[in-house]
Amino acid sequence: TRQRVRMEDDVTIAQFLMIATTGVRDGGADKIDRFYKEFDNEYPDQERASDVVNSTLSIILDKVAPVISDTKLGTLPQLLMIFAAIAHRTTQIPQGDVEGQMPPAGTGLGDDQVIADNLQTLAAALEADEAPERFSTFVTRSATSTQRISSRQVRFRTFYEAMGNQAL
Repeated sequence: TRQRVRMEDDVTIAQFLMIATTGVRDGGADKIDRFYKEFDNEYPDQERASDVVNSTLSIILDKVAPVISDTKLGTLPQLLMIFAAIAHRTTQIPQGDVEGQMPPAGTGLGDDQVIADNLQTLAAALEADEAPERFSTFVTRSATSTQRISSRQVRFRTFYEAMGNQAL
């Protein structure tokens, strides 16, 4: 059991590194295997990607985890896109497979209370029997195949907005 937990932790960190290195893309075990193979011998962006992962996870632990830990936003699929949104707002992640223009990079995060309120609003939308119209796509994509780019890009953009200074 301990070994399995360690392996899951390694896969999670690999997914964070993938986002920092290649942007938001389709997920899944085969994509993680390809990432490992591509950077098995040489990982030229490793230091920058590691810095992005470390700084973003620090923000998540400090500002986000207390708000989402007991909600549906606390699941790994949601956390990956929260990570991507914060990483893009605080540094910049590559375009990846996100369609259209990426939101502005390096704009910083909004006020802590606005972010907390926005995350609580999204969590409530996921819990609702009927999602509010403005969050229906987010809720639908959160319930579908969360590894696909069609789901990930909607959730990434929604979390990007949630991390700003405007109330959702």
